[in-house]
Amino acid sequence: MDIACYSDFLMPLNVIQNSSRNLISRTIAIAAGKGGVGKSTVTSQLACGLVKANLKVGVLDADFYGPSIRKLIPANQNAQTLSSIHQPAISGKLKSLSYADFKEGAVSSSLRAPLANQLVNEFIHKTAWGELDYLLIDCPPGTGDIHLSLCQNHTIDFAIIVTTPQELALLDVRRTIRFFQKMNVKILGIVENMSFFERGGERIPLFGVGGGKKLSDEFKIPLIAELPFEPKLGELIDKGFHLFETKDPQLEESKRAFQSIIKSVMTMNENESYTFDVIDPEHFSISFNKNEKRVYNLKDLQANCPCANCHINKPISSNKVFAKGIRKVGLYAIQIDFIEGCTKGIYPFSYLKTLGEAKC
Repeated sequence: MDIACYSDFLMPLNVIQNSSRNLISRTIAIAAGKGGVGKSTVTSQLACGLVKANLKVGVLDADFYGPSIRKLIPANQNAQTLSSIHQPAISGKLKSLSYADFKEGAVSSSLRAPLANQLVNEFIHKTAWGELDYLLIDCPPGTGDIHLSLCQNHTIDFAIIVTTPQELALLDVRRTIRFFQKMNVKILGIVENMSFFERGGERIPLFGVGGGKKLSDEFKIPLIAELPFEPKLGELIDKGFHLFETKDPQLEESKRAFQSIIKSVMTMNENESYTFDVIDPEHFSISFNKNEKRVYNLKDLQANCPCANCHINKPISSNKVFAKGIRKVGLYAIQIDFIEGCTKGIYPFSYLKTLGEAKC
């Protein structure tokens, strides 16, 4: 068999995975799993703070069922679509795109999952974001199809988790943390919103105490900010301004908290890395975090395809198994384009680790 026939397979897998990332250096999801905890406020004010630090920032409003970014980030230049490419709205030096920018999103938020998945992929891959230091994604509540599409079809480098102090919020937030951990997305930190109400030097806990700290201890994730419950911030945003435009002394505590988030974003460390090497047309290796290398046989992988159909009807592999290509799925898995047999299986890195080292 001529090895040159497998040039796609022999291409470094990280090149295949990164080829569509355009000029976006880092993508950060802001998520909670629960509605009403302040994800959109955190996203918008973090974006404005990063722009003030002379960074190039874009905001994607992925909450198609309740888009609110356009209210929080008023546009100086409206979004539009030219030749099937979306042009983001411009607010000073900040770029943003929301379903509310379009006629359908302005009048309705009723979307079936396939259309929502299509939209989120369009908003990332068919938008003229240009060169960005950070793309911030304001996620919808829950951990449904939109979240899966984001993690499978685009690289989410980091996530910031937003919660409020009370135990009821923590129930949903825990699910979100576990989801991102399963997707191999590093969680940069936890932001506890509405932590306290401060007046006259006294901090009054309106919604309980210590929820963010509890999650931090439980999951070993840093608590990077405790945002006060500050009605003046809401008033400021309703007027179309952002936190870093004001010198109101009553908002200094909020400003310090957001500066803590900005510092965490600008000093974040890299994710766990996976390095791929092709050995021959039937074998490749993965180095897990540069210190654990395992070799895989395509025949063994096809025989252990994790898709639902193959799980029920165990596939029978031919004597030799070849593939046209392998691509990374987000940061958590690979998918193999076998020449024959099932190609639907998504192999998470955690699953690949359990398969052990195949014999060449």
